[in-house]
Amino acid sequence: MNGFFTGMPPARDWFYGVRTFAASMIALYIAMLMQMPRPYWAMATVYIVSSPFVGPTSSKALYRAVGTFMGAAAAVFFVPMFVQTPYVLVVVIALWTGILLFLSLHLRTANSYALMLAGYTLPLIALPVVDNPLAVWDVAEARTEEIFLGIAVAAVVGAMFWPRRLAPVFDDSVSKWFADAQVYSQRFLSRNVQPEEISTLRGGMVATFNTLELMIGQLPHEGSRPQTVRNTKELRGRMIHLLPVIDALDDAVYALEHRAPELLERFT
Repeated sequence: MNGFFTGMPPARDWFYGVRTFAASMIALYIAMLMQMPRPYWAMATVYIVSSPFVGPTSSKALYRAVGTFMGAAAAVFFVPMFVQTPYVLVVVIALWTGILLFLSLHLRTANSYALMLAGYTLPLIALPVVDNPLAVWDVAEARTEEIFLGIAVAAVVGAMFWPRRLAPVFDDSVSKWFADAQVYSQRFLSRNVQPEEISTLRGGMVATFNTLELMIGQLPHEGSRPQTVRNTKELRGRMIHLLPVIDALDDAVYALEHRAPELLERFT
């Protein structure tokens, strides 16, 4: 039993699971009470939007609302326009979806989620009503209302019950990166390089560095001041130059070690 309980998730994960389930049930109940045609969309939206942290939940809720509205508006615009030419409509839908998904994959900011939602919301609404274009408004309206309901419930419940901030996680990641960077630098400058250790340190630093960009994009949605966000971006911009600088110093120390070892002793 000791091994069973040691593998149990921490309490904060249980709180997150209970909170998300409660929010989904609230959204489902409200949708059924309002007699919406597809109440499960509201329930599913809660699980899609929810995150353990306040910032990602708020940003996904905002950008999902924007993307859903864009996709629904495009469906209402394109379906009546190409109602007599369904093959052309399919081509338009494919171009819309492909272009927006391409753009969303090349944007490394939180607002790329809005483009992704707009990309696949259009075919979800337009394709089922190709044979019945008069129903496009009803389907678009129903999907928008139900998704907006799920978004609102997820955002409110996530902000009120056991909210977690992303800023402390960002601080811990930066501290870990600098601790690894200190060891990495000391190994090269002291000429005590172990390939396996250096490879592990470098891989961990790169992985941590890549996660910082995503977290910085979420900080404004937690209420962080603009100056704080600018400082984090500036810090990340400076961090990216450390590894090339260490590699350049390693080349210089290597050359000094072979050409003037007596000078190297003064540095070490």
